[in-house]
Amino acid sequence: MKRIFLTATLVIFTFVIKGQNLFQPSQTTLDSIDKISFLIGTWNGAGWIQTDTQKLSFKQDEKIYKKANGTILQIEGLGKDTLDSTKLIHQAFDLIFFDAENGSYQMKSFRDNGTMVDGKVLFPDEHTIQWVFSNQDKGKVRYTISVQDRECIETGEMYVEDDNWIKFFEMILKKK
Repeated sequence: MKRIFLTATLVIFTFVIKGQNLFQPSQTTLDSIDKISFLIGTWNGAGWIQTDTQKLSFKQDEKIYKKANGTILQIEGLGKDTLDSTKLIHQAFDLIFFDAENGSYQMKSFRDNGTMVDGKVLFPDEHTIQWVFSNQDKGKVRYTISVQDRECIETGEMYVEDDNWIKFFEMILKKK
């Protein structure tokens, strides 16, 4: 009886110890998110967006932080009209994560019209990220985020043709 109890205890203890590792992210995933940790923080500033009919200016507040045990970067942004703070111009809710199976970064952007965009994340240099996706209405779109000395500049561009891009969005934010 003692042997059965001891064996059962040892088996259960082994599963408990191994089970704890199942819920820990891989070091590769953590290192990958650390690569983009320069984005983390509270940011404030202003921006503009060109719609089909007009150019709208807004004041932007963004909060960027790690979630899901440090495996995802979550971006929340709210941009209100510079003349009427009750009018929402730009709202962002994005998740950036490292897809270990494919060895690449991905971004899911949830839009204020209820749709979602999947984008591929690129790194032109160590303080710049770019995410690119195809849009049913606008074709190929890219956003570039550059951070230098606590200042973040984000631009949005649409592909026209012959490797020409037209800027339709810009934000300049300062880190608090």
